[in-house]
Amino acid sequence: MLQGLRFLTLIVGIAALAASGLSFAQRAQGYVQEVQGNVTGRVGAGQPQKLAKGLTVPNNATVTTGDQSYAVLKFEDGTAVLLNEYTSFNSTAVPSSNFNTA
Repeated sequence: MLQGLRFLTLIVGIAALAASGLSFAQRAQGYVQEVQGNVTGRVGAGQPQKLAKGLTVPNNATVTTGDQSYAVLKFEDGTAVLLNEYTSFNSTAVPSSNFNTA
């Protein structure tokens, strides 16, 4: 069941990227809408930091979930990404936006 959900999440992500075209953002941003468990984020080759609800996800950030953990990332265009346990997502693949959580 979990592998089926992971596969579905991957297919939805690929479809969203294909629909967005070839131009990707230099400054794509979103925010953490929901988080539970061990969820970390890092920018580029930086050190992983624990993520919390409401934190910004800048361009070139990688969000990773651990055991029994999940995160929901939300972007300006309304795209939401659900990361189930043992999943990584890199924000360089997100369409251009100038998102501000304020």
